[in-house]
Amino acid sequence: MTKDEDVKKNREDLFRLFWKVVHQILIIGLIIGLFFGMYSFAYHAFSNEAYDASSTRKVQVVISKGEKTDQVADQLYEKHLIVGRNRFKVRKFFSKYSDTDFVPGKYRLSQSQGIDEIMAVLCGDAREKDTK
Repeated sequence: MTKDEDVKKNREDLFRLFWKVVHQILIIGLIIGLFFGMYSFAYHAFSNEAYDASSTRKVQVVISKGEKTDQVADQLYEKHLIVGRNRFKVRKFFSKYSDTDFVPGKYRLSQSQGIDEIMAVLCGDAREKDTK
């Protein structure tokens, strides 16, 4: 091999090595990003955070007979009682209320209540129904 061919081969090897390292860095970054994304979702889904812990505002929620978790989650989200629909659905699925239907009625819920408290009220464990 001549010196020029040697230099060209070394450049090609360095170029391949460079892209191999970049590829591995991107894969590691993707794995770390996925980990933190899953951790963040799990943290928020399983923490009992309130929409607004300092709020004293009460909001009326009406649950009809046979309402599913999706419908209840939508209503709670639209009325600013929960932070995320999917968080509520995941939380109900993994809670002791997973096989429990929501109790129909009118409820006055506070933005300072966490998901656990709201779910307990709507599933009949704690009574905070309107007395109208």
